[in-house]
Amino acid sequence: MISEEMAQERRRKQRKFEIPMSDEPGTHNVETLGQLLLQYLGRDKVTNVRMRDIIFPVLLGTKVLSRDQVKRAFLDFDPKYDEGKVGNYLSVVSSQLGLAKNDFLRQVVAYEYPRHPWEKHNFSLREEYRGLVKDVLAELSRR
Repeated sequence: MISEEMAQERRRKQRKFEIPMSDEPGTHNVETLGQLLLQYLGRDKVTNVRMRDIIFPVLLGTKVLSRDQVKRAFLDFDPKYDEGKVGNYLSVVSSQLGLAKNDFLRQVVAYEYPRHPWEKHNFSLREEYRGLVKDVLAELSRR
């Protein structure tokens, strides 16, 4: 017979590692938000660079971007990107937006789930943060 403690320990070990996700936007003041964006977009990691060089500039140029338009933006940015993998690139960007710790990204970027609860669509910059995003990108381009 297995003790209750052993059963609980076994269940605990069987649980998979879970990454906290959220759709709640942050509530940071503008100064803090600007610093968080500078830190995040200033990193030289692949997804951060794609957010800085592709996603945010394209969002600044339009009101709403569909998933297909985001994929097209990747290919327009770098025609060498493998068209078959662009959906994967978008998935990683989408995951970054959904990480609980990245609430500051959701504070400036809005999105919807019109088809499936796991597939973000209709990305847009919140109007009140367009100027901040422009300033952050300009600051990063001077570095």
